[in-house]
Amino acid sequence: MKGKQITDPRPLLDTPCPRCGDLAMREPVESNALSRTTREEEDIPVYVCSPCGVDEGLEGKQLTDQSEWPRAHRYMISKMWATAREDEG
Repeated sequence: MKGKQITDPRPLLDTPCPRCGDLAMREPVESNALSRTTREEEDIPVYVCSPCGVDEGLEGKQLTDQSEWPRAHRYMISKMWATAREDEG
């Protein structure tokens, strides 16, 4: 039995994710992942797409600095999201 594909019902934004550059950000922007690079009280909140939020979680304490954004590579979880986005298009 084949699993059911789950798609995200939130509309896509025309703004690319600042971390990966993909057009994967959803409306409203606050429903995306809050980057772990902006968790200090004095930091300006930066939101990234859900796959990048997962990727930052997998990076643990070795976060990619914002100066190295956009990243061309994410962990394997991004393949799942790419498949879902193709199904939406």
